[in-house]
Amino acid sequence: MLRSGRLAAASVGVVAFGVGVLVFVRSAPAATSEGPVTAMDERLAAELARDGIVVQDTSADGVIRPADAVAAARDALPLVADVTATESLVLFTDEVYGPEAASGEVEPLYVERLAWAVVFAGVEVPIMGPVGTGGDTYTANVVVFIDARSGEFLRAIAFPAR
Repeated sequence: MLRSGRLAAASVGVVAFGVGVLVFVRSAPAATSEGPVTAMDERLAAELARDGIVVQDTSADGVIRPADAVAAARDALPLVADVTATESLVLFTDEVYGPEAASGEVEPLYVERLAWAVVFAGVEVPIMGPVGTGGDTYTANVVVFIDARSGEFLRAIAFPAR
């Protein structure tokens, strides 16, 4: 129980200030990406489309910085640790990956998902085969999709470099 009206008024003021700060912090916009966003290479976008992955450039702001997307891609695929990256902010739709519906069609997991498409060109990818057949590689372009809001790894795909 409060002993005086002054103390009660001060307590209400402190609580109101605290709630105001909480509302301001909760409503403040998330940090956006820095600098201009590079459009995805048209040839690579066409190659992705042939495999059922549609990317559309976007001017939306990603929440995580491009550098954070590249770091997340490197964490997900150590194979690209020393390869230069190019990142593009895209709306990503994967028409071939997802659970199968009762009709037999794929229900895409990612439909126009805001993502960083992190491209690593000239990656030496090991060729997987039967036990005892190691050592062979091929040169590929690897695209890693990282959710632009959460930084979550979504998908990676590799294409032979041409």
